[in-house]
Amino acid sequence: GEEEAGSQMFRVVIAQEGCVYHDAVEDAMTQDERGHYEIVNLPASPVTTTSQTASHPLDDNTVDLRNSHCRDNALPWDTSLLLLIPLRLGLKHFNPAYSLALCRMFSLSQSVGFIGGSPRHALYFYGGTSDGSKLFGLDPHTVQAAPERDKRRYGEVNLTDDYLRSFNCSQPSTVYTDRIDPSLALGFYCRDRNDYLNLCRGIDMLNEINTGPTLFTVAEKRPNYSASAGLLADMISRGCDSDVESLEEATTEEDEYVFL
Repeated sequence: GEEEAGSQMFRVVIAQEGCVYHDAVEDAMTQDERGHYEIVNLPASPVTTTSQTASHPLDDNTVDLRNSHCRDNALPWDTSLLLLIPLRLGLKHFNPAYSLALCRMFSLSQSVGFIGGSPRHALYFYGGTSDGSKLFGLDPHTVQAAPERDKRRYGEVNLTDDYLRSFNCSQPSTVYTDRIDPSLALGFYCRDRNDYLNLCRGIDMLNEINTGPTLFTVAEKRPNYSASAGLLADMISRGCDSDVESLEEATTEEDEYVFL
């Protein structure tokens, strides 16, 4: 158990719903440590008191990193984090309103680029222009020569000049941002919890200066949809009843309405 956790290079966490939830990341990154410690219910603090009550699905769960529970009484992370955020930035085509915000993500030190491309042509993008008009990428399907093994040292390879040059690309692929497929996945590598919190601060700063639509958000916890399912159903049913009554009052014999 301990050897496996120590030898693991990183753990992959996929953030769905266009939002990074701190509690989901913490659960994923401390699952090994939780098996080594006895979980005790600590006295409630002013920060955690509100989290004990069932939150409404429409409540604002935007994280305040200054009071985040990620730092207080937290278990150490098991390993490093590779955070993947799949997004769809448009319907049939990429929405150019996201171009600048997308390219600004490369400025974060934790960014490892994103995977995307065009239909039937996947690419790995590692950078873009400051105005958001172009992206620079590499074709992951490019065939590279296999390295030669060192016959004198078992398991080692000969790092020849030709082999080292194969890691560099003299002609990277350049793609106009508005021509990529709307489906893509951002990637961020965080060495530890502090690096992850710095990433969240950087994302928050970019969202503040962004004048277009936001790529994704960061929130403290996942919404508890099941807790207020009955309340939402009641609100919907009451809203439908009131709408039907108002329509019936406004309807005359000459008017015909079709309810779908």
